[in-house]
Amino acid sequence: MSYAVLRIDGKDDLITRKDYSSYDEAYNAIEKICGALCCSDTDLDFGLHYEILEIE
Repeated sequence: MSYAVLRIDGKDDLITRKDYSSYDEAYNAIEKICGALCCSDTDLDFGLHYEILEIE
């Protein structure tokens, strides 16, 4: 099982082009880019937004 990261706006970047071996690995990749913005209370009208999907 692996994980993919998708941008909510549908665009590609370095994070979205890679498959991840764990949810934590994918989350950490997003956190490196978004830093403090990678939280549940993030303003959805600002910045990049990602979704982590499980791939079978």
